[in-house]
Amino acid sequence: MGRFKLVAKEGLDSGRVFYLRGDPITLGRPGADGDSTVEFDEPSVSRVHALLKWRADQDCYEFSNRSFTSPSRINGEPASSGALLVHGTLIQMGALVVQVLDSHKELPDPEPFMGCLELLQGPEVTGTRYPLHRVKMTIGRSPECDMHLASPALSLIHASIEWYEKLPVLLPKSSREIYVNGNPIPQGTFLRPNDFILLGTGVALRWLPVSVLAKEERPAPAP
Repeated sequence: MGRFKLVAKEGLDSGRVFYLRGDPITLGRPGADGDSTVEFDEPSVSRVHALLKWRADQDCYEFSNRSFTSPSRINGEPASSGALLVHGTLIQMGALVVQVLDSHKELPDPEPFMGCLELLQGPEVTGTRYPLHRVKMTIGRSPECDMHLASPALSLIHASIEWYEKLPVLLPKSSREIYVNGNPIPQGTFLRPNDFILLGTGVALRWLPVSVLAKEERPAPAP
């Protein structure tokens, strides 16, 4: 159990490291009850925001949300009860984003959670969010793409998002159409919060960086 830790990526605690020791563990702001509490300074985190229990059969912790005022997200999706916190998992609690690291598998420089692409039109359920947590991610209908969308409107590799000096750049990888906010993108463009992206004729996306997600999820400080 002692090999796991949380590294804060966004929020007031950004840059801090929290080691997970004990079972169970409560995550929250100072004042939460529990012998193994991990405490954050971020005001949008509830006093008892989540509970971690060790799963010996899975060799990792299990996450359960305990906040009704500020629901949690796991890898950009609403946290389901019993979610497993494996190496690299991203947890969002209010404006706080932390990454789970396992010292047995830890990379020298883990890449942060950068935001999500929200599907507005396409082959999957509208509103599906795809988390971006690599410095280069490909989008297309090929199963090998980081963001796989099985739409005939897309090329096998239609586009990529790459990071330049901490800013996302949308780059065409196909001769098929790419538009951002209605404008054709022949060579690439920096993405701004809430940009509307159209790939081909049938896939529409919206870019939601961490700053937008934090405002979307940010409640008033919990009592």
